[in-house]
Amino acid sequence: FSAADDLPTSIGFLGLGIMGNPMAQNLIKAGYRCDVTFGIGPRANVNPLSPWVQSKYKLSPEEVAASCDVIFAMLADPESAANVACGKYGAAKGMGPGKGYVLFSLL
Repeated sequence: FSAADDLPTSIGFLGLGIMGNPMAQNLIKAGYRCDVTFGIGPRANVNPLSPWVQSKYKLSPEEVAASCDVIFAMLADPESAANVACGKYGAAKGMGPGKGYVLFSLL
């Protein structure tokens, strides 16, 4: 891809650990809008090492999915993957036609 027109207009990241954090940062540095969350619900932890995230931070995977064209999930275990995708505030509730969900995992 050589132009922003070739990529989705908005990208979401669910799970910003050791892998997701640098991937999201690279997309932001390249000029793409990237909405993120660190967990589910109002008690989700914000990673203090990622101050760039504050203006694009969402409280839940559902909110990220509702505001983005493509959502990437970087999760460490099957329970987290299921909860983030299909739980009470999961991404599935914010999905709609024309949106994509990609799970990166070693599950």
